[in-house]
Amino acid sequence: MAALRPTRWLVPGMLATAGSYAAAWRFYLPQLRADMPRATAHVLSVGTAGALASWGWGAAVLGTDASSSRRVRVLGGFGCLAWVGLANHFCRFVVKGVTSTKKLVNESPHSDRQLAATDAIIVLGAGLTGREPSPLLARRLDRAAQVARQLDVIRGRDNATVSPGAIGMGAGGGEKGSSNAEVGADDGEVPGVIIVSGGQGADEPCSEAEAMARYLRSTAGLGVSGSGWSVLQENQATSTEENLANSTRMLLERDAEGTRDASGQAAARRTIVVVTSDFHVPRTRWHATHAVQDIPGVTYRVVGAETPVGARPAAYVREYAASVVQVWGPQILSRFLR
Repeated sequence: MAALRPTRWLVPGMLATAGSYAAAWRFYLPQLRADMPRATAHVLSVGTAGALASWGWGAAVLGTDASSSRRVRVLGGFGCLAWVGLANHFCRFVVKGVTSTKKLVNESPHSDRQLAATDAIIVLGAGLTGREPSPLLARRLDRAAQVARQLDVIRGRDNATVSPGAIGMGAGGGEKGSSNAEVGADDGEVPGVIIVSGGQGADEPCSEAEAMARYLRSTAGLGVSGSGWSVLQENQATSTEENLANSTRMLLERDAEGTRDASGQAAARRTIVVVTSDFHVPRTRWHATHAVQDIPGVTYRVVGAETPVGARPAAYVREYAASVVQVWGPQILSRFLR
């Protein structure tokens, strides 16, 4: 049993786990929010991933030690193959997230004409730092502003320049006590709609939606007079499923209440761009696929915002673990239980 000596396979795993804990605490958590009761869960999930990373080392030791029995070497060989498969799957997961940050036009399977009809953008919440969006959430809002400008170009509408006076006019309205505050529509014009979605956590002084709307008005000039975009606040959602369901319901109800285009016909918004972080794109697409089953006729286009550099490793690892538990694990079990 020489191949099972702890110094050869256990110590590297302990070091990898400790390093993952330290990296998550130092780089990942500050990108989310200053005070987070769930910090322990975040750190533990990333540390556990570090321990799994050492699995490959242990399997290699078991499979290559000539002094071990044939059965142990075969077991180590299977372990190595499984680890390589897991590493390959994780790399593909990362690539999908990274490619989601490309320009909307370049990555879109839709025609420019279809994109021109996209007047709705949903931005998913991601935690606050005080009363301001966390660095992670600020990247999502910046990406939403970029998408809005890209859609303006496709539609031949130039709303990139907004006067400082207009920003001042819009900044004070529709922040408190409303889940659907709307600002920014010009007379006679059907504006594009941005829905910022996020409830208020127990440790947050205001809803994420309120802070997000304020950020878009003050930083990007969206949701103010002359911008061509109105900003709605959905401040009840606490999960990705609720983000999509509540925001889409708000859009459809708004259309039903009589939002009309230049010809007087009801404006139908059925293609919706959803903005989230790059690491969160694959799972959001999975949620969107299930959401359209309950809301026929709606198409979601999910795009990603770049994650702050210090938070990327831990964010991708944690999201991968969440996807295994919430998406791929149940899918595999359902196939065996049929």
